[in-house]
Amino acid sequence: MSDFYTIELRVYLVSGTPNDVSCALGLRPTSERQKGDSAGPGKTFNETMWGYGQQQQNGALIEWLSFDDGVRSLLEELRELLPKLFELKKQGHETLLWCGHFHESFGSGPTVSVNVMRELVEFDLSLNIFTYGYYGESPSLDL
Repeated sequence: MSDFYTIELRVYLVSGTPNDVSCALGLRPTSERQKGDSAGPGKTFNETMWGYGQQQQNGALIEWLSFDDGVRSLLEELRELLPKLFELKKQGHETLLWCGHFHESFGSGPTVSVNVMRELVEFDLSLNIFTYGYYGESPSLDL
């Protein structure tokens, strides 16, 4: 299997709950966590996070073969919410685009086109790319 990408808008809250973000944006999250939730044995998350990504029929995030296609598709869906995203930022919440890059081979990674970089600037979004190596079957995407 080739490299693939999952893309999610994430909002890290300075106050309030993930439900507040859902109400502000009119979207149901695809992921959320509260500060203090378990992050594995002996670890906890140190922030509250709300996330939204495009989903497959089974509820899992879409696995994009093209990084640019995934980013463009999600940002196009969110375009009408841009004033609301800016308002969340004005309230002090951090908004960013989270990308999971899943790969089997060493030395691979996304190429980000100039057009996608321009869109990220338009949305005032930072880009965080996390790389996960796997061998054989696709990994569980419970991130």
